[in-house]
Amino acid sequence: MRSIFKTLGRALTQWWQADRIRVSSREGRLLRLQTGQRVLIHGRVWKVEASDLEELQPEKSSGTQASCLKVHLSNCDATDETQTALLEIVISSADQHHFVKPLGFLCTDSSGRVPVSDADIVPA
Repeated sequence: MRSIFKTLGRALTQWWQADRIRVSSREGRLLRLQTGQRVLIHGRVWKVEASDLEELQPEKSSGTQASCLKVHLSNCDATDETQTALLEIVISSADQHHFVKPLGFLCTDSSGRVPVSDADIVPA
């Protein structure tokens, strides 16, 4: 009887400590962009050149801490005159407690600042 409880305890411990997928593979694409990866955003093919994480000043009214992930992109479409773009994704510390899908903004010279969500990112 004691060995059954030990075995059950070990199995429960292994299950508890194992990594489990909690979101679908389509969610979180904005945060998983990797250098060298090609992605399709709003009908254009972009190549991820680099990414930087920048700490933002805390908001005085709420006191929440935030970071901005800046992803530098180069255009792979020869028919478009825009050569580079910046994808900005703001990550707030308040988002850690409540799951909020990340929202970014694609900043280019020609189209300005366009909202981008996970649904807009397609691996090329």
